[in-house]
Amino acid sequence: MPAELVLLSTTAPTDDDLLGAALTVVPDAAYLDWADGTVRQLLDTEQRTLVQVYRSRPVTDPDRATTMVTVPADGYRYWTDINIPGRGSPEPGEAIAAALARTTGGTIARRR
Repeated sequence: MPAELVLLSTTAPTDDDLLGAALTVVPDAAYLDWADGTVRQLLDTEQRTLVQVYRSRPVTDPDRATTMVTVPADGYRYWTDINIPGRGSPEPGEAIAAALARTTGGTIARRR
């Protein structure tokens, strides 16, 4: 089953942040960038998508954000959608998302 996650962070993750997080989990991960960063994908060695990370957006309405996810008590400025496909094991994608949160000082939340 696919997982829809959100990264709430004070900085938007860069390509280097994403690739660095991925390589700590899957050293052979391949990186794809679609539509000039609108969608970024990390693939395993068999070309299966581990995680998709969408372009970050500034949070302009914190009250609306709380209706979709449980927000952290600490401040956050950016909302980044993360999708983990439903095929295969979700653990590598979840570990990449967690590593990305550590890199950006953010928090991962599940969409409601």
